[in-house]
Amino acid sequence: MSDRRRPHFPQALLRLTSRPGRWDSRRSLPTISARVRTVGLVPVLVLACLGFVLTSQPACRRGTQGKDLAAAGLRTANVMASYYDSLARDVADTWEMEAFDSAMREIPFDPSAGDELQKTINALNRRRLLARRLAATYQALENLASYNASAEVGAAAGSLGDAMSGMPGLPGGMGNPSGLFSAAAGQLASWKQTRDVRKGAEALVSSIESINALFQKELPAYQSLSEERQNKATVISENLIRNKLVAAGPLLDKIPDALGLKWTSGKSPVKDEKAINALIALARVRLTRMGMLSSAAGTDISESLQLLLADQRQFLGNQPVDLAALEASLQKSSSSLDEIEKLRTQPE
Repeated sequence: MSDRRRPHFPQALLRLTSRPGRWDSRRSLPTISARVRTVGLVPVLVLACLGFVLTSQPACRRGTQGKDLAAAGLRTANVMASYYDSLARDVADTWEMEAFDSAMREIPFDPSAGDELQKTINALNRRRLLARRLAATYQALENLASYNASAEVGAAAGSLGDAMSGMPGLPGGMGNPSGLFSAAAGQLASWKQTRDVRKGAEALVSSIESINALFQKELPAYQSLSEERQNKATVISENLIRNKLVAAGPLLDKIPDALGLKWTSGKSPVKDEKAINALIALARVRLTRMGMLSSAAGTDISESLQLLLADQRQFLGNQPVDLAALEASLQKSSSSLDEIEKLRTQPE
């Protein structure tokens, strides 16, 4: 296509996104709309605000890919936030069980252990906030049909950068992670100030690189938190059941109920030694399953972050993006987290 015939509406659109609220709707909008109709393209606000220049690929397909990528990024960030929330609940459970076990054994609970557990919860909550801010940024990129879309994206980017600042270390993790985020936080601040779409695209990739690096380094620590809860809960449940301190019948009834059967006595044989051992084994399986699901969720989210990063790099480089692998990975991690929540809220 010669320079004389090349459509100029992307440049006008970039000017709109870089100076929100300052354009003359009586002049600019009809001009852009007319040019969009001339070449038969769908609106390319998604493309412009994500900051990827047009290439030889059809703009309509490019814009659709940008929107799909933003939606996938939003889902990835939300799943990651749910995972951090689940881990924080694991740590809180462990803390309560440690205190309970100490009281049952008439051993004083060490206050410093509680302080360490609280630091862990605080660190996980900060990481959950970071994931929520990343989700908000992707949500803003999805909402590009709004009047002041670039302002929304800029504000979300600034909040994401704020969440990176002063990120605390995770006890048992990699130590102080602030160095991972310094470059990305600076790029996000520049994006917020300049609304430069190309810088915004680069800042988003840099942000995901930093978040991915943190997650990969800390994943073993994350998985150990769920394992610790599992181990503590297994010991306590065994003691409670063996000493007949809990009404364990509902859990034991799960087996005959699943087979459509009833106990011959009409009641669960919780006083029978074999039944007690079987009940302990059943409780152990449930707790082990929760730990396995949490570990699997962490592994799958780790994979999702790496796939998202690869897809963002592809898109930044004006290459076609296939989100199938990312969607499959997100489905696995979401299923694991849903199953954990079911086990938490619907005890048998």
